[in-house]
Amino acid sequence: GKVVRVETVGERDELKRLKQRVRELEGVVADQALDLAVERTYVKLACREAGIQDVEAFKKKVPGTARTGR
Repeated sequence: GKVVRVETVGERDELKRLKQRVRELEGVVADQALDLAVERTYVKLACREAGIQDVEAFKKKVPGTARTGR
């Protein structure tokens, strides 16, 4: 069987806009994933250079506080 879809010009434009937005967001997600991979690799290499064997334990020991900018 065939399916016939009736849509207005506005609906077609909205679909096109949403598909473009999805492509943009996929690019942002890919960039973030790459940034995270680089950061994780950097931490591992820095720990290796510092002689730290257990990177996960090191990350838990390092105190971190959020700065409010005051």
